Amino acid sequence: MDIDIYEDFEEIRVKDVYIVDVFNDPTPVVLLENLKGEMLPIYIGHLEALSIGNVLKNISPPRPMAHDLMVNIFDRLGIKIEA
Repeated sequence: MDIDIYEDFEEIRVKDVYIVDVFNDPTPVVLLENLKGEMLPIYIGHLEALSIGNVLKNISPPRPMAHDLMVNIFDRLGIKIEA
């Protein structure tokens, strides 16, 4: 029996990272968007926002970060990640 475990998955993209005012406290939000234009905000930490923003702007840190290891593993396994 061949089961496609990805049949219910939907493609989403990172639209951008924003700072929103939550009860007078600036909070980073990553905004995800699907192909229909529907959006999902996810509240994240400041360091995560900085890392995601750097990737979106093609800014490389002076040394590899932990997520760079994951990207290298995905590359070696032939897994494609689209930004």
